[in-house]
Amino acid sequence: IEKNLKNAEEKLVQDKKSFETQKEKLSDIINLDVSTGYVFANPYVNVEIPRTVLEDLIQYTLERDQAYYEAKMATQLSLMQLTENYSLLEQQYGSKMGIISPYVQQVKNGQKIDSNAFKLSYDQFLTKIDKPWTGSWKILFIRIPKEWIKGQIDGVRYIEDEPYALYENALEYQDVLSEQQALKKELETQVRDNFESVVTARNSYLKLKEQCEESKKNLEKEQLLNAMGELSFEEYTDSKNQYEEQQIELLEALELYGSLLFS
Repeated sequence: IEKNLKNAEEKLVQDKKSFETQKEKLSDIINLDVSTGYVFANPYVNVEIPRTVLEDLIQYTLERDQAYYEAKMATQLSLMQLTENYSLLEQQYGSKMGIISPYVQQVKNGQKIDSNAFKLSYDQFLTKIDKPWTGSWKILFIRIPKEWIKGQIDGVRYIEDEPYALYENALEYQDVLSEQQALKKELETQVRDNFESVVTARNSYLKLKEQCEESKKNLEKEQLLNAMGELSFEEYTDSKNQYEEQQIELLEALELYGSLLFS
């Protein structure tokens, strides 16, 4: 017993020295001397997060995650470009937009579209808007190409610099929206998994706590039996050592739970 006591005292001295060293490191990091005059919070916490707040935790995460914020901004910018380009073409071509309008609307609604079918329809759209200036007029023996009377912004000339801009905008928006949704799902899954880890850790701690309480009761009984001479001191010491080991395991379980909880 004296040997165990001495080992415990030596360990306590070492832990106190380590604690002072860590306080000095913390002081350097935060540029504030916390070596004296400060009381540190107990790192062992035992509060329970109810499952009813899980959705709030998910929403809290989505509102503050930098990567998800950037993904949302990229999606909003892409949608703005798609909407603006579509509006400009609609003003120019009117009802001719009906060929590609369903695809654009599907994309804006968050639905997946067949890019090949969209490309085929888009090519038909480009052909249709240029059709009035295809061919020629025959006057006597002379053929006059209709292209000659084509205005600077008539037909595909209005979009000749980037004829497929709207097509590319739609596919880009579909991609960035898909990335945003995938990231959102990943974050939601991460929060749910972490929450379940916290619940599992707490359940493990509570189970160990019950075992420790039961062991403490048995140890008290064995102490009386030892005093009455019905249990050897060696048997009592073995039970006591097992109880102490359980207490260490209980602290470690509580430490793990606290770490997950803070995280």
